[in-house]
Amino acid sequence: TALLAEKDVCDERARLSAEIARRTSAGEDAAKKIKGLEDKVDSLDTSVKRRNDRVKELKSQLDDERKEVARLSKQLKSFENTRNGAVERATAAARRELTNEFEDRVSRARKILEEMMGSAKEKILNLAQAETNSEFIEDMKSDKPPDMDAELEGYLAVKKELCEAYTDYDKLAANLKKELTLTADPFVEIISNEQLELAAGMVGVRDQRASN
Repeated sequence: TALLAEKDVCDERARLSAEIARRTSAGEDAAKKIKGLEDKVDSLDTSVKRRNDRVKELKSQLDDERKEVARLSKQLKSFENTRNGAVERATAAARRELTNEFEDRVSRARKILEEMMGSAKEKILNLAQAETNSEFIEDMKSDKPPDMDAELEGYLAVKKELCEAYTDYDKLAANLKKELTLTADPFVEIISNEQLELAAGMVGVRDQRASN
């Protein structure tokens, strides 16, 4: 009986030792698995941190780009305002130059026309009368006296032609003078460079960047 009890104790010890060994091995495997999981968690933490850092970097870069866009937009608006102001001033200056140039030319043309309607016209009429008188005097000085009826008829015909020419001259001069009369606003609105250059060319301004 004593031997049997001792054998049972040995068997129990062996069983317990085997169980301890098995559990120890299982514990080591569990520890390895836990360590592997911990390593994966650390790796994920590192990856998340790296990605968060990248997100912060991109956000900072985006903020900088937005600030740059805002700065450029403000600069562009300022440039457009400056350019528009310069265009308006240049257009106004060109209009004044064109108007002054046109008015000056019209004024000179009207003066010339008034001279033509005044002394020049009288001189032309006097010249025609003098030529007629000269021809009549030459005829009177000739050996054969002229036919007075024929001379009178010729004189009246010449006088009629002169009167008709005189009337036509007055009509032509009056129409021309009317065309040279300036309105309150002789120019239409100029809204493009092409229209500005065309209007400048009409009054003889060759280079709009200078005073011609």
